[in-house]
Amino acid sequence: MRSLLRNVHTEARPLDLVTVAESALLYLRPRLEAGGVEVLREGLEQPAWIAGDADQLQVAVSNLVRNALEALRGSADPRRVAVAIGRGPQGVELRIGDSGAGIPEGVIAGLPLITTKPDGSGIGLFVVRTTVDNHGGVLQFGTSPLGGAEVRLAFPPLQTP
Repeated sequence: MRSLLRNVHTEARPLDLVTVAESALLYLRPRLEAGGVEVLREGLEQPAWIAGDADQLQVAVSNLVRNALEALRGSADPRRVAVAIGRGPQGVELRIGDSGAGIPEGVIAGLPLITTKPDGSGIGLFVVRTTVDNHGGVLQFGTSPLGGAEVRLAFPPLQTP
């Protein structure tokens, strides 16, 4: 599985990361609404251009939003997921956070195939990490301003001649 995912061909074309994030949220809207989750958006009003593969990135963003949604399962209100895009020190940043319990200490060291879910396989985060690597980006984990986990993906900005 690792070999298969690492050898995926990445079609790097100019794309707006905001469009990718909004598409992932649209795809997951029924699940978010059914879970009573409020989605907070920041920086999604302006385009954020990178060179990337829209299909790979949409799968990665969908995996992260789905992970955030699952982290909220059984938690008390407010149940929130934040999606933010902006400029950071490493380029164009996409941040996905939640108001869940956060990531337990030491779990991230177990990447590439880690999970905190009883029925999880860890493939989702592995796909995210592979996608970020394929795009020359950086993947970081931390604490969300909402109190739960936050995952930051940073990509080089689109170079214009």
